[in-house]
Amino acid sequence: MKRTFFRLVVTSALVACGLAAQEPAQQAPERFTRNLILVTIDGLRWQDVFTGADNRMMNKEQGGVRDILATRKRFWRGEPVQRREVLMPFLWGTVAKDG
Repeated sequence: MKRTFFRLVVTSALVACGLAAQEPAQQAPERFTRNLILVTIDGLRWQDVFTGADNRMMNKEQGGVRDILATRKRFWRGEPVQRREVLMPFLWGTVAKDG
């Protein structure tokens, strides 16, 4: 009984392999991309990615900001969506929309 089951399994596997070998292999499309650039950010806070600059971090003590007024003028907006777009314009302007 065990031998019959074993033979059945082996025969089925061989038939499946034979059928797979008979189908023509699909040609992979020619690739045009030769280089990939991977950018990583160390110390990135997820809160900054999704809600933009944090007002509590725009100071000398927690954020190490030298010119607080200039930093707030550049990165602070009233709404989180606006703050995140101004803080990470490529991520939210290009990657999020075009992939």
